[in-house]
Amino acid sequence: MSLHELFEQGPSVYVPVILISLLITLLAYGAFPMIYSRARSQAISSKKFTLHCYGFNFLVLAIFICINGASSGGPYVLWTGVFSAAGIKVLKDRGVLEGANTNVKTVEDNVDDHLEVNTYLSGNGYNSTGTATENDELSDSTAPGPEIEATYISQAPRTKAKERHCKKCGAVVDRKTKRCTGCGKQYPRAKVVIPITIIIVLLIASLALNALLYLGAVGAIKQLDDEIVGLNEDIKSLEIKAEYYDEICKELSTGNIGYAADNFCASEDVIVLSKYETGRSFTLTAHWSAGGTVETAYSGSSALVSFDEDSWYTSTGITITPMRKGITAVTFSNSVDSNTFKVLIIVTD
Repeated sequence: MSLHELFEQGPSVYVPVILISLLITLLAYGAFPMIYSRARSQAISSKKFTLHCYGFNFLVLAIFICINGASSGGPYVLWTGVFSAAGIKVLKDRGVLEGANTNVKTVEDNVDDHLEVNTYLSGNGYNSTGTATENDELSDSTAPGPEIEATYISQAPRTKAKERHCKKCGAVVDRKTKRCTGCGKQYPRAKVVIPITIIIVLLIASLALNALLYLGAVGAIKQLDDEIVGLNEDIKSLEIKAEYYDEICKELSTGNIGYAADNFCASEDVIVLSKYETGRSFTLTAHWSAGGTVETAYSGSSALVSFDEDSWYTSTGITITPMRKGITAVTFSNSVDSNTFKVLIIVTD
């Protein structure tokens, strides 16, 4: 069904169809970016995420083309871009977006600066622990004691990814199992993202197909209604024609039609004309050696006839004046003998 035919159905049809089409488009192009961004557990760059979204939604576009026979690429580019941007924000909030400043320093990961102390002896009288031995004497109170070498070791700060917290209880969600360590709620794993997305896309495709079937059904119903109206008109016309047929058969089955004798007859026996037609006529032949008169009688009121002349020798013209749609049988008789004949006049629209 074309857009022109759709709008011809009226607002009660095209408004719901447009809203349903928009909803299907949003669901189709938004399903993968939003599910993927919430289920992704490993870090990913915004560029790679966007490419994944456009790649998967291209399959959605292909499905729409297969269903509709044609599809515009505008909604594909527009809505994939919108939902990809929204998905990137979700990734950033979850701390799995590469290049985003989502790492935080914890107390246990702060710099633990410490001293590594190495001692060694300089001079006599000290053992490895820096104390005087029994056999050695201190030569001077100012004698040098053990020299202590202190080495400062600076440990680089360690960082870790921002932890994900459960929306239900606020406890930490285990990065490997995706299960809350507090209430035990299980969050979706990355392995189930693609199957779920495929199922959603198939459901959306099914909705789109149902919408197309609905539009086709609406168009078919309207076409059938038009055909029914046309058939009813044909039936009515045929009923009228059937009535005419019965009447025609009745008139033709009785009496002479258009001819009684060579000197008393008409040039036409059955005449069909429109109720708007004017000037239609036929020739009446009526003559006798001693003369005579001609009279007319009517069966039906759809037409009248008139003599073109008040008197004639062998023949004269008869003009028909249609009055309404129907059948009229005009019976011609004379004053000389008992011969009669009919002229059947059928008036149509």
